[in-house]
Amino acid sequence: MVAVAKKLLLTPEEYLALERDAEYKSEYFDGIIVGMAGAKPEHSTLTFNLTGEIYPHLKRTNCKGAVSEQRVKAAVGTHYYYPDMVVTCGEPAYEIVQGLETLTNPTLIIEVLSPSTESLDRGTKWMNYQRIATLRDYLMVWQERPRIEHFARSGDGNWGYQMLEGLEAVLVINHLDIEIPFALIYDGVAFDEDEKEI
Repeated sequence: MVAVAKKLLLTPEEYLALERDAEYKSEYFDGIIVGMAGAKPEHSTLTFNLTGEIYPHLKRTNCKGAVSEQRVKAAVGTHYYYPDMVVTCGEPAYEIVQGLETLTNPTLIIEVLSPSTESLDRGTKWMNYQRIATLRDYLMVWQERPRIEHFARSGDGNWGYQMLEGLEAVLVINHLDIEIPFALIYDGVAFDEDEKEI
């Protein structure tokens, strides 16, 4: 009889137990743990700039933001993610397992696209994020050129799509009453000359 190697699948509880003591964060997809690689400088700059521009708007509302350390659980299946930025309006709701808190009611999720994660961010993650009932906006922010893809949920529950590009563009997040020029979002991010304007 030949032994067949099986992929080891972990339960959500086993994943969260490992995550509590882990030196580096990992995301979780129905039994499979995926380690998160370090970010490029452009990725970090974009996340910092977005945080700096969004935070003052949140101070005058009942909304709060968090960056990549805030774990989010998708509304379907057993998927745990670490978005680059998340905003919650109203009282945050958490799934609590073994003392670990995982946010379940984000209003805004932002992912800065990386070559290693782009297909996941626009594929499986987006399919799972859009099932979160409280989510109103999902942003995919490009690093290599000034471009943001913006999905916004309308009052009837349907998702609209808008691609914004060029340093003259302005990001508008209606439900948070936010307008941010791309020049501020992409401040300090270097592009090839042919990537600045599309």
